[in-house]
Amino acid sequence: MTAQSLNKEIVVSKNKNTIFPEIMDNVWDKNNYGPIIVPFIGMEIELNQKNYHLYKDIISTYENTKIQEDNCKYLIDKKETLSYIFKKDYFFLLGDNRMESNDSRYIGFLPMNNIFGKVIFWF
Repeated sequence: MTAQSLNKEIVVSKNKNTIFPEIMDNVWDKNNYGPIIVPFIGMEIELNQKNYHLYKDIISTYENTKIQEDNCKYLIDKKETLSYIFKKDYFFLLGDNRMESNDSRYIGFLPMNNIFGKVIFWF
């Protein structure tokens, strides 16, 4: 198995108050986050304003599907649709230093095929 590079450039915000997704900034913070549903293969979502802002980046970046909003209508590959079915599994990653970690609370979901490596514990 060969390692694949990430398709998404991760930009760490200097403003620690920029929470993923940005639309939830006024409601969530790093201590009071969620609830959030992590997508998985076969999961179907209804496309609406809340879901669009939550999932649009992974649908366009990792699912290789063009998604856009046009006057409260949702287009996938230029066809109007009411729902979307995910093609991949995703993870929500949290750092072990919760207050200082730049984790999924800031960068969003990460697809399973972009996670590789080996965890080693030293005691």
